[in-house]
Amino acid sequence: MPNGAFIGDNVKVSLLTYNGTLAIIFTANQGLFEFQDLVPGNYEVQVEPTGLRFDTVSQSVQVFKGAPSVITVSLKEKPAAKNNAPNGNSISISEIGADVPKAARKEFELASKAAQENKPDVAIAHLRKAISIYPTFVMALNDLGAQLLAQGKLEEAGDELRRAISIDGKAFNPNLNLGIVLVQQHRSGRQSGCDLSCGKTVCRSGGNGTGKF
Repeated sequence: MPNGAFIGDNVKVSLLTYNGTLAIIFTANQGLFEFQDLVPGNYEVQVEPTGLRFDTVSQSVQVFKGAPSVITVSLKEKPAAKNNAPNGNSISISEIGADVPKAARKEFELASKAAQENKPDVAIAHLRKAISIYPTFVMALNDLGAQLLAQGKLEEAGDELRRAISIDGKAFNPNLNLGIVLVQQHRSGRQSGCDLSCGKTVCRSGGNGTGKF
């Protein structure tokens, strides 16, 4: 479960506004969750894992009219729980990025921080730098595609996500996000509401949340 594996338990996810809690749901398989028919605006997603292994995590997200906002929330493992963490790994090695150069990792971390701060253009710039350093960086390609998706740049988003899938066809996130791109491309634009859809809860040992839009 460390290094980006999906959480297997059902986790409580709350959607918050300035006026308090708007909705509470529990994640489905592989940590997926979805809030539908949202009014455009700024929200906070709060993930509360059961048990003592992970800390509660909150992440801000902006919802736009007529387009889904897709995020990935990474759970931070408590120090005391790391000693009891399982050794198994359920995601592909290229998505973990064991061979990613230090400079590319740094750019990816800066992109993740910018995404959390709702600075998509800054995040995109750092992701492009990370990919230029390490062209087979699957996680960076996926995040770049997700950021472009949030901006409505469906063609560009699809291109980046297909690049990620061509490197690692088993990587879950790029396949999921590409599916969202294809759905959006087939929509006629008649949608009046907004979705915070296909959110994911993953576990990273000591990691920070990475926005997947």
